[in-house]
Amino acid sequence: MWEVKCVDLSLSPIYPAAQGLVDSEKGISLRLPRFIRVREEMSEEATTSSQVACLYWKQSQIQNQQGAGLDSNPEDFY
Repeated sequence: MWEVKCVDLSLSPIYPAAQGLVDSEKGISLRLPRFIRVREEMSEEATTSSQVACLYWKQSQIQNQQGAGLDSNPEDFY
């Protein structure tokens, strides 16, 4: 198991992570990911698709878009 950090999460037409949970045709990708360390003690617990989708929606730029009354079409922003 690897621990990684990233700048943010973005919609991706290539990567299928959490596909269907945020967008019907796109998944979520890590923007500027970087390896932190190997987590040998974490052999069975990975972040689930639902958790990835939840992290995506909690990002401040996504919440700001929703709060501003903007069109909910993510194509307008990516």
